[in-house]
Amino acid sequence: MNVPPITTTRAAALEPGNARSAATATSPALAVTRAPDPLALSPTAQAARDLAAAPPVDTAKVAALKSQTAAGSYTVDPARIADAMIALDLPGK
Repeated sequence: MNVPPITTTRAAALEPGNARSAATATSPALAVTRAPDPLALSPTAQAARDLAAAPPVDTAKVAALKSQTAAGSYTVDPARIADAMIALDLPGK
């Protein structure tokens, strides 16, 4: 049985319900644009976006720590550091 090949024109590729989509059409001149979908960010994504926009370092705090270190007045509190490290591992604490 000799079956002729199926060909798709640009107009046919853009027809609704056509099994072959415009994205798979072989014509290089074919361009399909779609209106952007509305985007709603979750609260976590909004927080991440806000953190990414902020500077990653508190420059005022760094300057204060540098001056305390230079003056010899900076003290290390090992218990406070240990508590902070434990809190990182135990978010419910």
